Amino acid sequence: MKQYMLILILLISLLNLNGCYSLQSNQQNLSFNSLNELPVTDSLHLKGLNMIDKLNGWVISDKSVLKTEDGGDTWLNVLPLKISEFPNGVKSVFLDQNVGWVLIDEYNSNGKPVVLYSTIDGGKQWKKSELTIHGIISLAFASSKNGWLLSSPNGPAGPMDNVLVYHTTDGGDNWVNCNPSGLPSSAKIDGIFFTNNDKGFITGMNYATGNSTYFFKSTTSGFLWENQKLNVPDNFKDYIKSTEPPLFWNEENGIIPVVFTRGDDNQISFSRTKDGGMTWTSGKVFSLGPMTGNNIVPYDFIDEKYGWLVYNGELYKSSDGSSSWEKVSKLSNIVEISFLTSKIGWAVAFDGKGEQLYRTDNGGASWVNLYPVIN
Repeated sequence: MKQYMLILILLISLLNLNGCYSLQSNQQNLSFNSLNELPVTDSLHLKGLNMIDKLNGWVISDKSVLKTEDGGDTWLNVLPLKISEFPNGVKSVFLDQNVGWVLIDEYNSNGKPVVLYSTIDGGKQWKKSELTIHGIISLAFASSKNGWLLSSPNGPAGPMDNVLVYHTTDGGDNWVNCNPSGLPSSAKIDGIFFTNNDKGFITGMNYATGNSTYFFKSTTSGFLWENQKLNVPDNFKDYIKSTEPPLFWNEENGIIPVVFTRGDDNQISFSRTKDGGMTWTSGKVFSLGPMTGNNIVPYDFIDEKYGWLVYNGELYKSSDGSSSWEKVSKLSNIVEISFLTSKIGWAVAFDGKGEQLYRTDNGGASWVNLYPVIN
C-alpha cells in the first residue's frame, strides 16, 4: 500500500511539472425557498432517473430538476432549467437524497458555457459553476468531494483522438487535468465510473478485431490507466465490442455488460468480478435479436442474482445472475430503469411525444403510470 501511495505522489508531482493545471470555475449560489410542485399538464422529456430508496429519487427534464419524496407520486421542481440540447447535453449524478450534480453542456450547439449545478441539501440550494471544459462525455462522483469528467474536444460523437480526464477534490469547484496515461485512441469512449476516490473504470467501443475490449481501470484517481482484460470467446473476435460502465453493489462485487455487434447480429454477455475489478469472469453469451437504434443497453442489478436489461425498448429480467433472461414486460420503448428490490422498480418510457414515468411492484411484469403527460 505504501508503494502505491509513493507512486501516486510521484506521478502527481510529475504531472504538475508537465502542464497539469487547475481550472477554477465561476461560481454562484442559487436558493429556492419554495419547492414548486410540477403542474401535471406539462409535457416533459426525461432522463437521469435515479431512485435512492423507496421514497426518494431524482430525474432530469428539459425544463427542470425533479425530486420525489413519496416514491414518485409527487414530483417537485427543485431547479428550473431550460435545456435546448436535450438529452445529450445533460449529465447528472446523485449520491443520495441530499447530494447531487447536474451538468449542462450546450457549447457545441450554441456556444454557451458549460454549467455545473450542485446541491448538498436535497435541492433547496444550488451552487452554479461555469466551466471551461467542453465536449464532455461522462460525469462521475464517488463522494461529495471527489468527482471526474471525461471529455474530448471532438465531443461524444467525434473520434476520440484526445481523451481528457479531469478530477475534482472539492465537489466541483476546481478541476485538474489528469493528462491520462495509458488510454488508446482507436475507440469510441462513452463512460467513466469510480467505485471510490482512487479506483475507476472507463468503457467504450473497440473497433479493432481481436479478443480485446475497450475497458480500462485506474487506481490512481484517474491519472494512470491500464487495460482490464475481459475474456472474449474466439468466435466473437471479428465483432465490434462495446462495454457500458460497470455496476457495483458493494466494494468487491460488480458486473459489466459486453455487446458484440457484426452487421445485424447483436449479442450480449455479462462479466462479473468478486475482487473489486481486479479480475472478471465471463458470462453466457446470448442473442436478443437484431438491435434497433444505438448499441446502448440500459441495465440494472440489485445484487448477484437479480438484474434487468432493456433491449430494443423491451424489458428482460434475470433471476440467476445473468445466466438466463426472460421478457417480463409489455411496456414498450423503455429508455431507463432503476430497481431497488426484486419487486420494486421504476422506468422511463417514450410514448412518441415525450417520456413518462412508471413504477412496478412485481419485478416489471406490470407497470403503473405515475406521471401521465397531458398535451
